[in-house]
Amino acid sequence: MKAQVQKAAEDSLHGVVAIHWRTEDIKLNFETFCRFAIHPADDRSVEDIYKDFCLREYGMYAADHLTPLLVSMDTTGILNGIASAVYFAYTPYWGRLNPEQSELCRSLIHEIGNCLSDEKDKSKQLNLNWLRSVYEFTLLLDDVNRSIEPAWKLRELYLTGDGEKEITRQQINQARESLAKAPVESMIRTFASRVRSRGELGGLASINQRVWGEYLLLQYFLKDPKLI
Repeated sequence: MKAQVQKAAEDSLHGVVAIHWRTEDIKLNFETFCRFAIHPADDRSVEDIYKDFCLREYGMYAADHLTPLLVSMDTTGILNGIASAVYFAYTPYWGRLNPEQSELCRSLIHEIGNCLSDEKDKSKQLNLNWLRSVYEFTLLLDDVNRSIEPAWKLRELYLTGDGEKEITRQQINQARESLAKAPVESMIRTFASRVRSRGELGGLASINQRVWGEYLLLQYFLKDPKLI
């Protein structure tokens, strides 16, 4: 972001435009983009930006203890590239995490819990709970998708009509067991707990329509008498 607005200033442009339908998810990014657009020569570091933001939104303890994790996440790009093709039909490969990404989310959840134990300000507690729900949802979506995948693959096999690949009773039973373990309700409730903007309400509606809707369709598929 800093490089983009500095290039715009060098080219004598009068400003930059940044548009996104999400709201609170990108609050810090948007504020930082605005800061550098107004002050292209600003030399504040990533650490300074995160620390000031954490101090304002989450409190002193978070500024000291949560900032390093957020800076590391940002500078390493460890959460970049997580699939979420929201403009296309749902697949169970959305939001899938590798072990390092899962561990980072757990570390963030743990540290946010420590921040909540220390912070007394009610508004900052609400902000910390919101942030924790972001990473809890990330882990739950990964879990749900992994649980859905076996049934999804069986349906794809069934619909392709590939006679060389017969669906076995064992595969059906395993898919049913896996689907039954999907923490769909917990995932939806976790996301719903963080809704405090129209953008997030739209996200909740999308989850309900796509993930929950697909879960119900797969349940129906696995009960099809033709599979038994």
